[in-house]
Amino acid sequence: MPETISRTSPVAPTVRLIAGRYSAQIDLRSGGIAALSYDGAPLLESYDTAQLPPAAANSVLAPWPNRTEDGIFSWKGTEHQLAITEPERHNAIHGFVLDAAWQIVNHDPDRVEIAADIAPQQGWPWALRVTASYLLDEQGLHCTYGASTQEDSVPFAFGLHPYLSPQGTTVDEAELRLPPVEHHLLDARNVPTGEHAPVELSHCVAELELDDLFYVGPEPHTVELAADGRGVRMDSGEGLGWLQIYTAPDFPGRGRAIAVEPMSAPPNALRTGTDLVELGPDRPWQATVHFSVIE
Repeated sequence: MPETISRTSPVAPTVRLIAGRYSAQIDLRSGGIAALSYDGAPLLESYDTAQLPPAAANSVLAPWPNRTEDGIFSWKGTEHQLAITEPERHNAIHGFVLDAAWQIVNHDPDRVEIAADIAPQQGWPWALRVTASYLLDEQGLHCTYGASTQEDSVPFAFGLHPYLSPQGTTVDEAELRLPPVEHHLLDARNVPTGEHAPVELSHCVAELELDDLFYVGPEPHTVELAADGRGVRMDSGEGLGWLQIYTAPDFPGRGRAIAVEPMSAPPNALRTGTDLVELGPDRPWQATVHFSVIE
């Protein structure tokens, strides 16, 4: 039987994975990565699991990432009203699994597979399962994310919210390197306006103040954050063509931090339909992300 993790636990249970010089800690409340290090140096910003991940750090975002404007969307001709979870901008944000009751499905010293079941609720009349599989080896942390349902037709999009760390060096001393991207403008509510333009976004982080949306394209791509040749590499697989990049001013215990969030669809996808996936009994979804050291 799968092991159910209660969301009422004062300290979120975690699973520790070790392989060679890598160590990872998987958070069984957010489904994400509480810590990832190489020779003790952080590749992702870590956090205290006594609290929910600050600013959704390193968490799984599903069945939609980012914002849904006014929490309203239509699917197959029926309008749905989600709970407003970002009241200051009147949006529904980041889906349902940030504090879900995740289950351990399989666990070995170097790997764990977990799952969260999403039940019908306000504005969301469908049941589905979201899975996260983490494998740690000498090449880094291999993450495989999936979604499935027995419902006839369910809208779905996915995101991951990692805060990259240049092995503990202050992020303002690091350079962010990305492939060529399109910059998609957001309005005051962080909803896409429809305007976009190509940009080159490889900069010293100290020069960046972002909470911005970028389109890379559907093919696999690589993002690097490094200072003096030491840092972290994130490889996103096919179908994660959108990036939200956020420079956080006050990440707990860290100060300035940078989130580079691979997503299968942009903000407001439930409403616009852009790159939205339709799940069904024979239509599961899967994507991969890989984190490794730069040294």
